[in-house]
Amino acid sequence: MLPSATRPTIDAAYGVPEHEDNLLSWGDVELRIQQAHTYWLSTVSRSGEPHTRPIDGVWLRTALYFSGSSKSRWFKNVVERPLVCLNLEDGIKAVIVHGHVEHARVELSFAEELAALSNIKYDIGATAKTYLSPDVLILRPQRVFAWNLLYEDATRFVFA
Repeated sequence: MLPSATRPTIDAAYGVPEHEDNLLSWGDVELRIQQAHTYWLSTVSRSGEPHTRPIDGVWLRTALYFSGSSKSRWFKNVVERPLVCLNLEDGIKAVIVHGHVEHARVELSFAEELAALSNIKYDIGATAKTYLSPDVLILRPQRVFAWNLLYEDATRFVFA
């Protein structure tokens, strides 16, 4: 299901138009997420301390699949506090994903598809077994903010 698109609430001092004539299309924004090489994941610790790190991932079926060591700080943060913020590297043509992370549980055929896409993108020798691991996570978006030029086409996508 496609998300709804509206203008985000941004202080009028930034000059963002209130009309919704030139909103971005979800297809174009999703393609940018899918093609990104590095994602910046922001989590929060139990004590409220923020933590941001770059991660690799595969965006497929409107979700990001990624993994890491369950002993790492960011992984523990995600397990305890699954609401996260994910950013792409480009700050001019920005994409900011607010979402919820959970452990991925996928069927073998889907794990094979994820491994194939991961190997095309990163050439890391992933196998279906890689994506059947309990350390594989899935980020499902709740809201996505994106723009090509903030003052003209800032768009908020909201998922049901």
